[in-house]
Formats: sequence, C-alpha cells, structure tokens
Amino acid sequence: MDTHTPTHTLVARPRANRRHPVEFKRAVVEQSFLPGASVASLARSHGINANLIFAWRKLYCPGSQSSDIALLPVVLSDEGASPSNIESSAPHETTADEMEIVVGKARLIIKGKPDTGVLQTVLAYLLR
Repeated sequence: MDTHTPTHTLVARPRANRRHPVEFKRAVVEQSFLPGASVASLARSHGINANLIFAWRKLYCPGSQSSDIALLPVVLSDEGASPSNIESSAPHETTADEMEIVVGKARLIIKGKPDTGVLQTVLAYLLR
C-alpha cells in the first residue's frame, strides 16, 4: 500500500469584513442612480456584492446635508373639527407663496411649498 503524506495543508482563513469609507459608499451609490447604470455591473467593477449597494442606497438621502429644510411648529387639539366647520371668512392677508386653512378654531398658515405628505397628514388630522 502506498501512503501519501501531504507536504502542505490548506487552512481556510476567516473572511475579514472590509470597511469602506463614507466617500466611497456615497460615490458608488450616486453612480448607481445614474440613468442606465446597472447595480450588478457596478458591484462587480468595485469587487463588492450588489446587495451591499442596495443597503447603502437605503441609507443614502441626497438632500440630507442641505440646511434648507425647516420644520414648522404645529399645535393640534381634539376640538371637534369636521368638513362642515371649514370657513373662509375673515381671511388672513396672504401672498402668492402662502396658504391659509381655517378649520373650526384652528388656523393654519403655510408659507412656501409644503411637503405634500406632511400636508395630507395635517389635513387628515384637522378634518377627522
């Protein structure tokens, strides 16, 4: 019988997770949003998994660093407001970029261009 003694042994190294800089992640995500870009080919070209790019895309907010976002103070009460309580008398002097909504005793003056989702939520609450 012939016995074979290996001259070397293969040892599997544990795979180390790589840490990518934020600038790299942002650049890859922005490339993935370009028209005609393929996430799979982009991942292949950078040597990463496509699922990683999709995870980074969920974390990416293109306007998050801008300071032009402002939150407006809103006070809500449970006083009975219904569509029949909506009045248009005694209007507030509004300009072209303002909107006034009066429901019962509540008066809402919106300046600028409001976010439609927030406006729908506020109106739904006022009209319930």
